[in-house]
Amino acid sequence: MEIFLTGAAAAAAGAAAAFLNYRLTVFLMNRGGAGQTAVSFVRQLVNIAFLVLAFFIGKALPFSQTAVLVGAVIGLTGCSTVLLLTLAKKTAPGGAAPPAENADGDKANENGGKEEGEDGRFHDGDR
Repeated sequence: MEIFLTGAAAAAAGAAAAFLNYRLTVFLMNRGGAGQTAVSFVRQLVNIAFLVLAFFIGKALPFSQTAVLVGAVIGLTGCSTVLLLTLAKKTAPGGAAPPAENADGDKANENGGKEEGEDGRFHDGDR
């Protein structure tokens, strides 16, 4: 029973690290420019720092180090996945950008106003 409690505590700590990662991601993405390019680096830095910390804490505790590491990885990975999927749905609700409008208010074709011919290539409409 002790191994499950240790793993659950480590998973909760992993979820907290994932939430910190999520908040940092949102902050850096909103900054734009250099902040957006730093997102991946900062996320990896937080992940690595958390896992190294979990390794050394697991070694110092009288509990199973394996339970600490497995719980930390499950909490970090699972919560990160859920939070990033939530962020992706917020930033791109339709999965794609809406089509642009022409000056006269008509929706533009995604292929630049050209029609697809029988050969699979795009040609002007009045061919």
